[in-house]
Amino acid sequence: MTAQPLTVAQTVGEIVRLANEYQSDVAGVPWYSVQDIFRTVRGLPYVPDEEAPENELGAMEFLKRPGLTLRSGGDCDDKTALALAGLVKLGVPARVVTVSYNPDQVLEHVYLEVMLLGTSFWQPFDPTNTDRPFTEKPFTSKIAWG
Repeated sequence: MTAQPLTVAQTVGEIVRLANEYQSDVAGVPWYSVQDIFRTVRGLPYVPDEEAPENELGAMEFLKRPGLTLRSGGDCDDKTALALAGLVKLGVPARVVTVSYNPDQVLEHVYLEVMLLGTSFWQPFDPTNTDRPFTEKPFTSKIAWG
């Protein structure tokens, strides 16, 4: 029996589950601000699923637990799970977003939005595709989850 690829909704659910279930992976990481998390995750290598040595099954979508991403890097969904775990640790409200950058509007990238203390609006938090927190690349479609 061949594993079926995850849907976007399933991928988002797995990101949230991994970030919450594996809080122990980030318990000892010295993150004191969202900027600390951004710098750490931004500095990790980008490793597509097909190149991840952990992906022995050849799965189309392979999600890593935060500690593994912290040690070896990962793709946008892996980095999103790690960043979300850090934000949960700090008590910063965050939600997952998926976007498309192409005219076909097929969802192709995932990152977070955060709500900082004293604000009432969501700000982008994408350490995979941007060099600064609270910025995002232009997109053709976007879905905020949760």
